[in-house]
Order: sequence, then C-alpha cells, then structure tokens
Amino acid sequence: MKKILWMVMVVLAVYSPELSFGQDIEIKGLSLGMSKEKFDKDIGTNSMKNFTIAGVKSMYSLRPEFFENNLDAFNFFFDAGKFDDVLSAVTSKYSDIKCEESELSNAMGAHFKQVECELKGNVGTLRIVRFVGDVNTSLLSLWSDRYLKDFTAKRKEKQKDI
Repeated sequence: MKKILWMVMVVLAVYSPELSFGQDIEIKGLSLGMSKEKFDKDIGTNSMKNFTIAGVKSMYSLRPEFFENNLDAFNFFFDAGKFDDVLSAVTSKYSDIKCEESELSNAMGAHFKQVECELKGNVGTLRIVRFVGDVNTSLLSLWSDRYLKDFTAKRKEKQKDI
C-alpha cells in the first residue's frame, strides 16, 4: 500500500505542478515565475533602487532577470555586517531553511565564519551567503531551477575554454 501511495504522489508531482509538495518562496512580493506585467504593477522597477530586506539596503540597484516574460532570478547584495539581520528575517518566515557553516581565511591569515543557507522551493532556490567575492558583501538570491541549470552549464563551458 505504501508503495502505491508513493507512486501516486510521484505521478501527481510530475503531472500536476500545482500539487507540488515543495513550497513557493516569496521575498517582499517577488516570487519566481511571476509575470513581468505583475512585477511592473505590484513592485515596479523604481522600487528596485531602494529595495530593502529587514531594513537593510541593497548595495546595488536590483535588476531582476526575466525569462519568457517571467521572473527567473534576482540577487540582493548587501553589507556583510548586516548578514544576521537579513538571515533572521528570512528564518522567521522560512524556519525550514538549512544553513551550513565553514571557515574562510585570507592571505593575511585572518579567519572568517562563512554561512551558506539554502531553501528549495517548488520552482527554484533561495540562498543566503555571508561572504561573496569579499568579506564586505553578502548575497540573498532567488534563482529558478531553469536559471540555475543554465548558469551551471555556462560556467562549465567557460571552464573548458583553457
């Protein structure tokens, strides 16, 4: 009986995405797959210049990426000193986000606690990373599965070009 129930759940998940067993991830009205028209109506590109999460301003103007007229990805870069504020806000909304800690060090021998958190949703992944590129910049990103697959393929292709 359990095997039949499991098979039915798999078939429903594959053929009925609205019955998917993950969750939709939404950050301040932004959700993967939302139409460009809905984005323009509900959020608008002007609000991207002063976008905040937990009162923390983006270091750069947000530029959401669309694919076939649907939100495909966005990256929110912010001051690493505010990482705990942003992470706290996200974990209060999505308590099932998983975080891993590791240690980074630089050429001068300084050590830093790296934190990488991830939450898989129905159509994409929310990630929060304490340090990206340098020890002053953190990132919250929301990428669709399609975007991630394309990004990974392009990165692999670049690595072959040597």
